[in-house]
Amino acid sequence: PVGAFVAGLAAQIIGSSEVDLDCERTEVRGRETNCGNLIADAHLAAARAQAPAFGLDVPQIAIMNGGGIRGEVDQLAGPISIADTFRLQPFANFVAIAEDVPAETLRQIIEEGAIRLPASGDGGFVHVSEGTTLVIDPSFPARVANQSTGVQTSPGQRVRELVLADGTVVVQDGVTQAVTVDVAGLNFSLNGGDAFPAVPNTTVGLTDQQSLERFVRESLGGQVTAADYPRGGEGRLTIR
Repeated sequence: PVGAFVAGLAAQIIGSSEVDLDCERTEVRGRETNCGNLIADAHLAAARAQAPAFGLDVPQIAIMNGGGIRGEVDQLAGPISIADTFRLQPFANFVAIAEDVPAETLRQIIEEGAIRLPASGDGGFVHVSEGTTLVIDPSFPARVANQSTGVQTSPGQRVRELVLADGTVVVQDGVTQAVTVDVAGLNFSLNGGDAFPAVPNTTVGLTDQQSLERFVRESLGGQVTAADYPRGGEGRLTIR
């Protein structure tokens, strides 16, 4: 019965991609990928659509942890099924919104994901949504925190630039700015998973898989293009 159900999900095609999506483990845990970008964009779109119904601020950015992207192999160009969205987002985490996150807290979330750079392999590596500009320099000190509790011993200094799609400057020349940010992400991450600093957040009624499925089917009209999601990303993230 389980096999028949999974086969049924695989038969339900929601769209197609004209480009291979780089979803392999070492890729999504250490560099910008079109797979990570697609999923971050999906969760931002879901959070923005749901925010008014929950009386929440519309988020300015979405973050997606590389460890939450599974499948372990690239999603090859061609049809995308519901089964594929479950393969890539299998954990049933919920899209959530954290309002008025201090800039330094958002920075340290991203810093935690950069602790092993330039090597790949950290599940906390952060992908960011469209329009965000992020520059990381691994020559600067990494964040030091208890990997079980997330309690920080010393802040990271590797995030050198962070500018949001709406123009909000969060970090400039390595200096954190005096702003707050409305952030979308999965509740796992915002609740302190991957040793991230935890922030108060509200889930908005969609799982990670539902968010990705709706984005491909509805927001993208069923078509993932190479222009929007080129292999290697379009330059949201620069690692010096």
